[in-house]
Amino acid sequence: MDNWKLIPKGRPPEIEKAGDATLDLPLPAKDRLTDRLASGLAERLLLKGTGPLPLVEDDPLVELLGKATNEELEPLVEILLTKGGVMCQLARTASYRNNNPNHQAYVRDIAAEIQKFGANTLKTLLLRSGKGVPYDQIVRDVAGRVGVKSGEKSTREIERDIVTMLLMEAYETMSPEQRRDLLLSLKIRDRKLLLAPGGVEAARLAIQHSGFAVYKGSVIVANAAAQQLLGHGLSLATNAALAKGIAVFAGPVGLVFAALLGGNALAAPARRVTVPIVLQVAAIRAVHEYHHETAWEQFVKLMRRHKWKIGIVVALAVWLLFHFRVFR
Repeated sequence: MDNWKLIPKGRPPEIEKAGDATLDLPLPAKDRLTDRLASGLAERLLLKGTGPLPLVEDDPLVELLGKATNEELEPLVEILLTKGGVMCQLARTASYRNNNPNHQAYVRDIAAEIQKFGANTLKTLLLRSGKGVPYDQIVRDVAGRVGVKSGEKSTREIERDIVTMLLMEAYETMSPEQRRDLLLSLKIRDRKLLLAPGGVEAARLAIQHSGFAVYKGSVIVANAAAQQLLGHGLSLATNAALAKGIAVFAGPVGLVFAALLGGNALAAPARRVTVPIVLQVAAIRAVHEYHHETAWEQFVKLMRRHKWKIGIVVALAVWLLFHFRVFR
């Protein structure tokens, strides 16, 4: 016991090396931001917004707008945002805030917003879980307000009737020279109508039975509506095949459209959105249908357009065959 001594134990290696340790200096702000972005903070920095708008899924409008280009969707978005006022929810969605102006990325929300403007707000909130109404119902409501009978017609036919009605109201205000120019611009070759372009009913029937006339007429009306509401025309109207005549007729058609919006039938703010929306959708449909006709549809139209010439050629061929006794 007398030889007992306290022998200090050796210090742990961590303590031995503590004296050699150096304090980590803070990284520059640029490097810190880079590290945060690399660690997944980028997704948290995206603009936040509401989720997808409630959508009526089985509405053909969704499929039609899904085929549209950003240029074709642009006026729809602009009308909803500028004329929809506080009722418009599109600008508050995350899909719009993160993707605009790539409208194709949130085309379902565009369709949902259109459906909502065609519905009663109270019913939408209480009875339909925030969903609007199918586009067909919106077109029929607009048709009734502007004096077009819908009956059992399809959505496409009602759109065409609305466009034709606006064209014909503008046609009545034009001079004979302007009427002739409009008919030629729509590729209507009826000689009697061109020589005496006064018959409104004859012009209406000629337009309705011409695929190109419906196509270009829809774009003329939609372009005039955009000029009145947005202060500029459509991007799709800059196409060379369409440009001729569109600017000329934007004035008369635009005045008719302005008078239409100023009428008591469209006093409700929502209808001041749905009417130009229907005209824009009609133009999108007409453009896609005209450019995606089947070969058979093009052949049938060609036969109808040149039926007299084809009839004469066939009759002459049959006469020659009999004259030279080919069938003997």
